This record gives sequence, structure tokens and C-alpha cells, in this order.
Amino acid sequence: MSVFNPKILDASLRDVAANLSDEQKADVLLYAMERLQIDRSRVLIENAVQSCLLVSKLSAESATRARLLRAKARLACGLKDRANQDLQAILTLDPEHPEARALMTVPQENIGKSRNFLPLGQPRFSTEIWRQIALWLPRRDLKTLLHIPHVLSRIASQLLFRKIDLFFASDKWDSQRSADILTRIITDSAFANL
Repeated sequence: MSVFNPKILDASLRDVAANLSDEQKADVLLYAMERLQIDRSRVLIENAVQSCLLVSKLSAESATRARLLRAKARLACGLKDRANQDLQAILTLDPEHPEARALMTVPQENIGKSRNFLPLGQPRFSTEIWRQIALWLPRRDLKTLLHIPHVLSRIASQLLFRKIDLFFASDKWDSQRSADILTRIITDSAFANL
């Protein structure tokens, strides 16, 4: 009788990936994303592509693959302007990229003239406004915001972790964890300011 725990695969994948460079991790992530159903995985793809694009030594080919995946996911749910931003970035690097040219829904000369077009990274609201909005959210929703690549993630983190309960008397694990958190607060002023 063979007993197989499917979580062993997850753990093995995590352990192998831990020994790879950031560029290799990005390649593994891109390989995995290319096998997802794009129409059902947009948020997952958005987050994964954003993390890939943050890798400092990411090759131009990998960046193109990442942006193309995100553009397809955005097109699948009707976000044409956002998809065109990725496609335009691809065409800036490789003006003859056939798949990006085929997916382009707005002629290249009209990019930027659309009323709803915002350049990547430009927020619609200031951080102060997002903070005021987040103050009204329940903890459950703040925890969900931690998973998005947006200024709201940082704001949610600050709001969720502004109060920390430390337990030193319960058991050894809780005591050690509390001591570790307290040590981090004492040694890391940026962490303590959260």
C-alpha cells in the first residue's frame, strides 16, 4: 500500500526553489504561470508577474514573457488599457514581437490618449486617502489586502500590526516567538515604527 501526501510535493518545490537564484526562481514562476488557466488566475498572475519584474537582474526575455502573461490575463477579464500598457512595454523592447502586436487592442499611436489611461505605478488616490479608506475595513479585509501588489498592502500591514500581543508564560514556542519579536522591535527601528 502506497501512502502519498500531496503536501510533500509543495514542500519539495519550496525547498528546491530556496536554493535557486532570484532569476532562476522567476523562470520557474513563469514556467508555472504559463500552465495556469489565464481567465481564472488573473490576481495570481498579477501578483506573480509583479514579483518577477522586481527582480533586479531579470533578463529582457523573462520580462517580456511575464508582461505577455499579465497582458493576456488582463485581456481575458476586459482590462484592455492595462493590457495595452504591458503590450506597449513589450513592443518598446521588441517592436516586431508578433504576439504582442497581435494582442494590441488599441493602435500604438493612440496609447496614452485614452481617457481612462493611467501610466503604471501612478496611484489614483494619495496614500492618505487610502489610509482613511482602510481604517474603515474589518481585520478580515485588511488581511486580504496584504496579498496585493499595491500601496494598500503596506497600509494594511501597518494597520494590522500596530498592536502586538506578546505571551511569555504559555509554552516554550510562544515564549521564544515573543522574545524574537521583541528582539526585532528593539534592533530594527523601521519595524518598530510600524
